[in-house]
Amino acid sequence: MIITCPECKTRYMIKSEKLGVDPKDVRCAKCKHQWTVNPNPLMSDLTKEKPPLPPIARLDSPSLAVQQKELNARIKKRKMFFISFLGALLVCSLVLSVVLKDQIIKQYPSLVTVYELIGFKAPEQEQTFAGLVIQGVERQQEKTADMTILSFSGSVKNTSEIEVPVPNVKVQLFDEEGILLDEWTAQPEHKTLKPNQITTWVCRFYDPPLTQISQYKTFFEK
Repeated sequence: MIITCPECKTRYMIKSEKLGVDPKDVRCAKCKHQWTVNPNPLMSDLTKEKPPLPPIARLDSPSLAVQQKELNARIKKRKMFFISFLGALLVCSLVLSVVLKDQIIKQYPSLVTVYELIGFKAPEQEQTFAGLVIQGVERQQEKTADMTILSFSGSVKNTSEIEVPVPNVKVQLFDEEGILLDEWTAQPEHKTLKPNQITTWVCRFYDPPLTQISQYKTFFEK
C-alpha cells in the first residue's frame, strides 16, 4: 500500500498487514508531519454517521366528512342542471305545441280532444275549398255474414267559374264526448271539376264501434 504525506508529498510503501483494518496515526520521517491513514476508505464511509433524513412532508388530506360533503354538493349541482334542462325542454315543447297547433292537429287529428281539454279551440274543418262544396252527405249501415259496414256518401260541386282540382274528402267519427274514434279518406270519382260540375264520393268503415259513434265530420283533406 502506498501512502503520501499531505505536507511534503513524500511517498512511502507500507504493507497493508501493518496498518490493519482500522485507521492509524503515522508520522512522516522527512518532515515529521503526523496524519491518520485509513487503510479501508469504504469501511470508513459505512461507519460514518450519516445525517438524519429530513422529515417526510405530509400533504394535509381532507377528512372523510369533508370529502362526502363536496361529493354531495357536486351531485346536487348536477341534479339541478338536469332538472333545469328538462324544465327548459318542457317549456319549449309547450310553446311549440301552441304556436304550431293548427299544423299538429292537421297532421294528428286525434289530438283535437287534447287541445280542447286544456282550453284551446280546434280549427274548423272546411266543407268548402276553392269554390268546391261538400253536399248531400248520407249515412248508411249494412251487415254481412262477416262484418258490419258503415258507409258515408255524398257529392262535391264546383260553384266557382273555373275548373279546379278536387281534393280527397275525409270522414271522422266521434263519440259523445268529442273523442275521435276513427277516420278514413274518400277519393272523389273525378280529379277535376268544371264550373257547376258535380262528382260523388263514398267512404266505408268496416266493423266500426257503432254503439260509441255519436257524431261525424266531413271535410276536404288539403
